[in-house]
Formats: sequence, structure tokens, C-alpha cells
Amino acid sequence: MLPALQDHFARVWVHSPPVQGSGRSVIIPDGCLDLIWFNGVLVVAGPDRQAKEEFVPPGGVVVGLQFRPGAAASWLRVPVREIADSRVRLEDFWGPDARHAAEWIGEETEPTRIAGRLETAALHRLPAIGTPHRLAQALFRQIELHEPSAGPLMQRLQRSFGLSERTLRRLSTVAFGYGPKVLDRILRFQRFMRLAHGSDGDGLAELAFAAGYSDQPHLTREARRLSGLTPEAIRAQLRS
Repeated sequence: MLPALQDHFARVWVHSPPVQGSGRSVIIPDGCLDLIWFNGVLVVAGPDRQAKEEFVPPGGVVVGLQFRPGAAASWLRVPVREIADSRVRLEDFWGPDARHAAEWIGEETEPTRIAGRLETAALHRLPAIGTPHRLAQALFRQIELHEPSAGPLMQRLQRSFGLSERTLRRLSTVAFGYGPKVLDRILRFQRFMRLAHGSDGDGLAELAFAAGYSDQPHLTREARRLSGLTPEAIRAQLRS
């Protein structure tokens, strides 16, 4: 990641399905947005509320920049709630500049070089972008660290920021695409997946408690709601 972009983007990633694979993958909500180059087009992947199945032809290449929490709105000039659960061409936000950038990036064929050009295209746009929304970033961190034992989420956020529930909800939907409670559910599930990936023999009840769920049935309900899978199936896939 280019140093100048690190305040705005968390990482650059490359996805290339194996030639012998199906090309299908399930994208589980993570509370983030991505700027994606695929098949000669730049697309913004809005924040999801539930799992989505995506298809990339086996052997194809997808390259993305993942926005840091709260950074995307200043790049797109629209509230993030307007593109939740959507995939939108970057041309809708940047006009012809996005098309020209996509064509230039597509002159490369090797994944790391495509990624390098995507970063460079973002760097050229950077002077027109404001600084990341620090309050939104702080709000994301508070929600990410929320422990149910600390009391109701909204009450804790109101105390921390000195803002009304209505203002917090508006800030959250503009910056992240959905309100604090939905974001809390998504981030808790992401915490479970990290724990499940790194666990060695822990039972699901223990993982549920460590992730912040009230009990294992609570985890099971959320897993089905957000991913369409059971916790057992998720853990099996993470370990395979």
C-alpha cells in the first residue's frame, strides 16, 4: 500500500480463482466498502447486510482497495447508505475519469501490476479528497470494541460522544451504510470468524461467548442470518 493512501485504505487485495475451480465465492458482510477493478471496469462494492454470492471466471483477476471505516463517503461524495447492498460503477461518481483510469489499469495483465496501477489511480485522485472523517472512525472503533456486558450499545455511544441517538444513527448510515446496531451485529460476527479461524479445539459455546454472543443459539441465528450457514459449517470452511 502506498504510504499516502494509508489513511484512506486499509489494504489492497487480489482474488484469482483457480482454473479448475467453480469461480463462485460467498462474500460475508464485514462493514467495509471496496474499490474494485474487474474485467476492465472500476466498481464500488457497497456495504452488505447479508451474504452475497459472486462469480469470477476461473483464472480471472479481481483487484481491490478496501476503504478504511468512514473514508469512502469523501471519495464518492454520497452518503454510503445510498449504495448499501449494491455494486455501482465508479463512473457514476467520477464520470469519464473512472473509465479512463479503468482502461489504463487494464493495460496490465499481471495481478500485482494491476494492483499497483489501481493504487496509482487512487493516488492521482487524492488531492481532490478531503481528510477521513475522524468522528466516524472513532465511532466505528467504539462499536467494534463493544462488549454486551458494558450495557446497551446506543447508551454507551451517547455517553462517549455526547450525541443524540438520532445524530449517531445518521452519522453511521452516512459513513458506513447502516446504523450502529446493524454494524455491531456484523462486526461481532466477523469477530467470531476470526476466533473460529484461530481456535484449536474450542467448542462453539466458548467461541460464541468470546465473540460477544449471549449463547450458542444466538450465534447460530446470527450466522444463518448473515451468512446463510451454520457456525459449524463456517468453522469447517475456515479450517479447510
